Amino acid sequence: MLRDLTVKNYRCFEDFYIDSLARVNLFVGNNSSGKTSLLEAIYLLVNFDRGKAFFEIVEHHLDYLNFKNYYYDLDTLFFQHQSNELIYINSQQRERGILITLKNKLNLFCIEANQIPEKNNYWQWNSISKYREFKLPVINAKYLEIDIKPGTTSYNSLLINERFGQAANLFIATGKINFNHISYMWDNINLTEKENKIIEALQIIDSHISGIGFLTNINTEPIRIKKDNYSYPMPLSSMGDGMYRIFNIAMSLVTAENGILLVDEIETGLHYEAQTDMWRLIIKMAQELNVQVFATTHSWDCIAAFQEALKQLEDRAVGKLFRLDSKYGKLRAVEYDAEDLEIAVRQSIEVR
Repeated sequence: MLRDLTVKNYRCFEDFYIDSLARVNLFVGNNSSGKTSLLEAIYLLVNFDRGKAFFEIVEHHLDYLNFKNYYYDLDTLFFQHQSNELIYINSQQRERGILITLKNKLNLFCIEANQIPEKNNYWQWNSISKYREFKLPVINAKYLEIDIKPGTTSYNSLLINERFGQAANLFIATGKINFNHISYMWDNINLTEKENKIIEALQIIDSHISGIGFLTNINTEPIRIKKDNYSYPMPLSSMGDGMYRIFNIAMSLVTAENGILLVDEIETGLHYEAQTDMWRLIIKMAQELNVQVFATTHSWDCIAAFQEALKQLEDRAVGKLFRLDSKYGKLRAVEYDAEDLEIAVRQSIEVR
């Protein structure tokens, strides 16, 4: 579990540090304050040995310079588009980090050290350090040509570590998860105790749900749910966006056992009355399955629901809220533990 995080020169983060991370962490802040970029940085770090993770982040943005050739402007990765700098993402607790450089080729150095090399001496530094390196050719020393065309994958909906038998680190964006990824996860859940956890999650929206199954006919909605008050199975898609969001989160939580789950705009599609139950479930499953959760929101209802769920726990240190704020021109994280958050919600103090 991550206890701290350092991000340097990545997107909007010039020199950012956050410590005292909890098992369940909720990030808030203004638009363009860096919430999604922070989730990306964490995803790159925890998938430090997978070069594919970088492509997943690029696909997540879909901000291609040229939609004919699908060029990606690599300068956008760097703080103030200064690609002559180094991107460095690190956790001291893990004693590992990722270093991204751009010099004729894109270089992703997965390093096992807690120091940042000198900007002009990183080649020599890495020659004597323990690291794994991925090199990706770029065009005109600036643009990366993407082979995977937008729309042919669903990285914009789910970024997933596809290694069977190992802890998965997942990133859920605001869209629905591609069915291929859903079926991949279901193969590891079906007929296990985890299947009951999925049903329990769906009961947040509808208490009559008692079962879930998948159809092999690809011409119809493949996911079906069983309701006690209906004599035939119903398509999950007919139950609304809130049901699908809870399903996505629950499936990802049980898949991310012993790993990390990142969820952007976690409240998407959910009525405020369901959000406290959602947070209770997330906290419970995160503790039972040893999952660390990082989520973002713009919603006051979501924040209040998070606070209410924490209030009912014996160990309230399991969750924290962090507001991304700018001070002296740099982003920083303002921490609210459960007690601080309860005061803020009770007195209607704006924390977003």
